[in-house]
Amino acid sequence: MSHAAHSDIALDLAELGQRLRRARNTAGLTPEEVAQRLHLPLATVGDLEAGRSERIGTPIYLKGFLKSYLKLLELPEDWAEQALAATSVVQTPPIMPAAGAVARRVSWMERYKWAATYVVGTALVLTGVQWLVSNTPQLGFPESPRPAASVAVPVPPAAQLQVAPLVAPAPEAPATSSVAVDEATADEAPVMASLSPFRLPADADAEPGGLLELEFEQASWVEVRDRNGERLAFQTVPAGEKRTFSVGAPFSVLIGNARGVRAVAQGKRFDLEPYVRGNVARFVIATEGQGWAPSAVEREGRNGG
Repeated sequence: MSHAAHSDIALDLAELGQRLRRARNTAGLTPEEVAQRLHLPLATVGDLEAGRSERIGTPIYLKGFLKSYLKLLELPEDWAEQALAATSVVQTPPIMPAAGAVARRVSWMERYKWAATYVVGTALVLTGVQWLVSNTPQLGFPESPRPAASVAVPVPPAAQLQVAPLVAPAPEAPATSSVAVDEATADEAPVMASLSPFRLPADADAEPGGLLELEFEQASWVEVRDRNGERLAFQTVPAGEKRTFSVGAPFSVLIGNARGVRAVAQGKRFDLEPYVRGNVARFVIATEGQGWAPSAVEREGRNGG
């Protein structure tokens, strides 16, 4: 059906959804293929074709999804604005941050609580050990006479006498005799505990801090996955906030309303415009040369005509 054939029908979300479904069928695409090309959940594609907006969120995301769908089917993108203007879109609460996403606005006490606990606990332990060593010999064990060593007393060549170990101190030897102490016993020395602080092994998975920083000048949504494909963030972020990711690189990144977001890779700001399609940016943060930098992700081509 041509675009002119729709001119006499009021364009709202329901009518726009029917046009999307008819155009998709004409292009020979399935909902699953559309979801894969637009990087959207299959349920969201169904909501767009059914004219539902309750589960999608704020109008800015709904408009972005609709424009991307219209552009995929080579339909006028201004239909999205016309449908939104004629329909009352239900506002839904933002998505809560996923596990692993660190909110930036936290109190300094919460942020450094573990460090303060470690420092105070270590100071108390070292103070107690120092007091124990200073006030009790041999680390608190009561003094006791050491077992006497084997003593060999030289005698005339005709005979020799081996003195057994003595519990009490041995009597003073004659001036003409010499005392030989067993080397294995003489070399024994009290074992003192080392007070040198131990070192924890370095985290083998740690990456340099702040590989990716996102500053949200406008309300947007973001999805960040680590090198294993696990989600580090999948959330709606209000304007004025910032998100930082440092562990798990290389990262795979999707950003809605990308023109309202500023991005920094390893301390260097870069432009998101080369990676934007339908106001949704898609890129990866990977190693290039000696550092980390954004790279485009090869997009899948269209099937059929």
